[in-house]
Amino acid sequence: MEIKATWLAIPFLCFAPWYASAEQDTNNAYYRFLYADLSAGSLNENLGTNSNVTALDVGGNWLPTDNVIVSFDYSARFIHPDITTTEIYTLLPGVGYRYGIANNFDVYAIAKAGFVWAKQTNDITDEKLESDDEFMLGGELGVKYALSSALQLGASVELNRSDLIDEDVYTLDANYLVSTRFLLGGFYRHREGDGTNSTNEGGVSIKFLY
Repeated sequence: MEIKATWLAIPFLCFAPWYASAEQDTNNAYYRFLYADLSAGSLNENLGTNSNVTALDVGGNWLPTDNVIVSFDYSARFIHPDITTTEIYTLLPGVGYRYGIANNFDVYAIAKAGFVWAKQTNDITDEKLESDDEFMLGGELGVKYALSSALQLGASVELNRSDLIDEDVYTLDANYLVSTRFLLGGFYRHREGDGTNSTNEGGVSIKFLY
């Protein structure tokens, strides 16, 4: 089963009805946003050693109450060493909870459930070598710290499990408020998969506040 480009519109359709003023949600942190992350990196090497990984993540967060988080994440990753390309797509909606443990400092946890699709192709012959899809469960634990009203730092650990792929994802990010509606940022992301392969990615992020 392949993911079509129309999937990318789902997060925006889901969150559009709650369009509102882009104010800081609680404890000087932002939780109501649509986002797009673009990254590139190295497979089984330090960041910058090779360029065998490309990834696009889109989605959004909604805060229906002061503490409850509703999230939606879609990712498309392309791993292309040597003569093969592996495509991995995940679709993971989730529900979580945030808690302010100190002034300007939040901790949050999100439980996720969705699907993962993967396909591997020979780049020379264009032959499909493997293709599969499975149900996936995930969990994310993270922190947000408002260094100022404009600059926010974050760190998270995400564990995703399925019969097809198991991976642990570690992310460090910084985001800066460039206007009343937009945050621009950068991030570093390390992925560990099944104990054999890992990726190190660096990327840019844009968030639209609503």
